Amino acid sequence: MTEIFTNSGLQNIYVPLPFAAHLLFCIFATAVYALETYRKKSVHYIFIAAGVDATLLMQFFPNSTMVIILAVMEVIFLGTAITLSVMRSRKEKAEKKAQKEAGEGKNETQDPADSRMTRKREDEKENEDSDT
Repeated sequence: MTEIFTNSGLQNIYVPLPFAAHLLFCIFATAVYALETYRKKSVHYIFIAAGVDATLLMQFFPNSTMVIILAVMEVIFLGTAITLSVMRSRKEKAEKKAQKEAGEGKNETQDPADSRMTRKREDEKENEDSDT
């Protein structure tokens, strides 16, 4: 394992890691993001993993054209991941708000006499406290 991270020089000017270390990093990152996709049921992690794995292209095509292509790919992958994440977050917030409102509305519509009685008791307590 230590042989992978020994100072064997740079692969090329665009990738500072040796191929084996870069490959291990990509495998580890892909496994982590796959687990998160499974755990949280969110697709945006797949796009993040694709962005990480796309960096392997620089190991095989170390030229300035590939840098531009990779930059465009990264913007697309990460932009898509951010968009999907924000959309999911907003959807979850809206669902929680709807559930909360449905729960509050359910309590009020079930027994309005109870809520009036509770308010009446609270008003009586305040009056008693202010009289003394």
